[in-house]
Amino acid sequence: MVRFAVDNGVDKSATVWVITLLALIYSCITLGSRVYFKLGSLGREDVAILLGQATACGQFGAGIFALQRGLGMNLSLLSRENLESISGAFTAIQVLYFTSSALSKLSTAILHRLLFHHLESRRAAELCLCMAIMAACWGFASALATSVGCDMVQRLVTDDSLACPLTRYRGPLVADCLLEAALVTLPVYFTAGLQMKRAQKLKVCSAFAFRALCIVFSAMLLWSFEVVVHSHHDDSNLSQVVMWQQAGTCYSLISATIPVSLNFIHRFRTGASVALSSSQKSERGTNGSRQYGKIGDTQRSNLSGSKTFAGRGALRMRPDDVSTSTSAYHVPGHFEERTGSQEMFITRSDSVTVTSD
Repeated sequence: MVRFAVDNGVDKSATVWVITLLALIYSCITLGSRVYFKLGSLGREDVAILLGQATACGQFGAGIFALQRGLGMNLSLLSRENLESISGAFTAIQVLYFTSSALSKLSTAILHRLLFHHLESRRAAELCLCMAIMAACWGFASALATSVGCDMVQRLVTDDSLACPLTRYRGPLVADCLLEAALVTLPVYFTAGLQMKRAQKLKVCSAFAFRALCIVFSAMLLWSFEVVVHSHHDDSNLSQVVMWQQAGTCYSLISATIPVSLNFIHRFRTGASVALSSSQKSERGTNGSRQYGKIGDTQRSNLSGSKTFAGRGALRMRPDDVSTSTSAYHVPGHFEERTGSQEMFITRSDSVTVTSD
């Protein structure tokens, strides 16, 4: 029987091998499914995921390289040459891990903005833009904090806490949990005040709720760092840390694709009969109708009776109740602008009835 890894008290690389290979396969299959679902209508959020997948492949490759140099074994048993190779590969894994995770968050934030940026004036757009900026800044800062002047392998081998303070990992991972919680909460906040059916709100929110599990992966990664740093010098092993990073990267990319999956998108269709066109922005002020890209706001005024406006004070009009409705739907086969999401639309319409005294 041919074996490429073993799992015993000394070498624990087998589990890392399996998780790394499965993460690579599943993330690539998910990316292929995303491209298939949105072929011909890829937007900015898809470009971010493509870059994230490319970065993740580099991370998986660095993990395989480190495993071949003895990553799964206790560091005290490795030669100096292998320790240097593992140190460089582990640093590369940290940079690529935080970069890929940041790109996944960025893609989700862009998708939030495409869906909700016209529902509450500029508030939704500003919040989504703020989330995108914070995700990018977090990824850049985390990659620097865990790579520049931080050598975890040297710390574990020499037991020198100054070689790589644990706070360099605690800060980014705690911030990671907060960002993921915000990405899950934003759709709930945006849809809370909309007059949609509860089932529709649940579908919208559940699409992004899958990212909540990313918080668990980040928490487990932080826990694994705590364990390996406080372990005995002779039992130092980074296999568990790399295992959680590989699995977390894979799930982060998958959770960013779930909202645009074909089966879920079809559930957004609510029978709306208006096909919105985002090829150009138009504003028609004469009849009070406005349409911006994918989301349109319509205000209609119906005058009762046959009186016409003859001059100042000739006709007094008063508005009746204002009704507002919100719907989410999908226009199949409709090509939108290349830089936006082509699948999900949430519209809000206001109807005002004006009667004369």
